[in-house]
Amino acid sequence: MTKQRIVLWSFIALLFALPFAIRYYRGSPQGLPMREYPDYIPITEILPVHEQRIKDRIELLKKQSLDETFAELSESQQYHYPGYHPSSDVAPRDIEKILSTRSFLKVFQQFGALPKEQATEKLNVFCEEAIRKFNEALEISLWRNANPALEHPAPISIVAAKYMVCSSLLLAARAGEYQLLINQIDEMQPLIDSYVEKKKAYRPPEPSWEQVSRKIASLEDDAVLTVLMYALQRAGKDTNIPFEGNVKQKTIPLFRWDAALTHYDFEAIRQLKKLDPKDAVEHFVVYEFANYDRFDNQKKKLIIDTLKERLSK
Repeated sequence: MTKQRIVLWSFIALLFALPFAIRYYRGSPQGLPMREYPDYIPITEILPVHEQRIKDRIELLKKQSLDETFAELSESQQYHYPGYHPSSDVAPRDIEKILSTRSFLKVFQQFGALPKEQATEKLNVFCEEAIRKFNEALEISLWRNANPALEHPAPISIVAAKYMVCSSLLLAARAGEYQLLINQIDEMQPLIDSYVEKKKAYRPPEPSWEQVSRKIASLEDDAVLTVLMYALQRAGKDTNIPFEGNVKQKTIPLFRWDAALTHYDFEAIRQLKKLDPKDAVEHFVVYEFANYDRFDNQKKKLIIDTLKERLSK
C-alpha cells in the first residue's frame, strides 16, 4: 500500500512540475520560445520577445555593410529565426527558410543595385566561399563521427552551409550569371557523393540510412527546381515543366528587409498583425514536387536536368 501511495504522489508531483519545466525550456535559445503554446505561455508574453528580436535584427543589419551581411550568410542561427516552420515535412522548407531570413533579403535586394562588374566580382567570391564552406561542413561532420568525444574547434553546420550555397544560387540567378548557377549545382553533387561514401565507415551500409544521409547533405529538389525556374524566368526562356502535373507552385510576397513585419514573421503567421502591402517589393514563386513519396526520383532528376540544359543554351 505504501509503494502505491509513493507512486501516486510522485505522479502528482510530476504533473505539477511539468508546466514549469516546459516554460523553462521554452526560453531557449536567447529567451525565445522554440514553439508557442498559449496554454502555457500567454501570447502577451510571447509577442514582445518576437518584436524585440526583429527590431534588434534590423538595427544590426543597418549598421552592417553589404560585405559584412554577405559574410553573415554562413552563420546558422539566422536560419532558425524567424525561420519557416511548415506544418508538413513535405513542404519546400529549404527555399522558404532562406526567403524568411532578413540578412538574405538585404543582400538579395541590394545586390541588384550594384554595377554589373562589381556584382559579378562579389558573386564569384561568394560562390567560391559557399562551396568551400559546404565541403568544410561535410568534413567536420565526418570528423565528428570519427571523434565523438571531441568538439571541433571551428564548427559549421551542414544546414547553414547548404543554405549558403542555395543563397549563392539565388543571387547568381538574380545577377544573370546562369552558368555560374549551374556550376554551383554541379559542384555540390560530387561532394555529397563523397560524404555519403565516407560515412559508410561509421554506419552500416543500409539503403535507408544512405538515403537519410544524402537527404541531410543535399538541398531539397524543390529548392533547386525553384532556383532554376526563377533563373529561366529572368532569362526569358522556356518555363514549361516536363510532367507539369507533378509540380505545384505558390507565390510568396517578399518584403523589404527592414520592414516592421514580413510574410514569415510570427505575428503574420499567427495573424496577430497585418502586413503592410506597401512594404512588399516583389512576388517570388516557390515550386514544389507534388506527391513527394510517390513521385519517381528519376523524373525529378529529368526535370532538373532539362531545366539546366535550357538555361545553359
